[in-house]
Amino acid sequence: MNTTRLSLVDKGMRILAGLISLGRFLFGVAFIAKPTIMERAWIGKQARLPGAQLLARAVGARDLVLGLGGLQAATRDDGSARPWLAAAGICDAVDFGATWAAGRTIPRQARTGVLAIASVFSLLSAITAIGIGGSRNPEPVPSGDRT
Repeated sequence: MNTTRLSLVDKGMRILAGLISLGRFLFGVAFIAKPTIMERAWIGKQARLPGAQLLARAVGARDLVLGLGGLQAATRDDGSARPWLAAAGICDAVDFGATWAAGRTIPRQARTGVLAIASVFSLLSAITAIGIGGSRNPEPVPSGDRT
């Protein structure tokens, strides 16, 4: 593959990493600011309970931090976005599994939406984590540090 094409792929992956991270950050802000949106978005009437609102804010904090870390790392060309995207993909996979396990105890429309979003973003995060390039110029190991 020529370097121009590789460069375009790397740029595309970095843009995708930034968009995924921005979306996650915005979800995080929304869940922290207004945890009752979980009622329509995910768990139904249980979102009105104080304990559910606490957990909604915790999920929001998770997404906010993963989003900020991913955004910051996506601006660099050193591979540091990989762990942020991998962690985000794992969180989405867990959200998918938890939603699937909840079955009919949560509203059907919300369940369908969360299953679709979580599966797509888990896959996109994994693809982007794999595809985002590391540094093209790795730091050489000093001759005295061969541990």
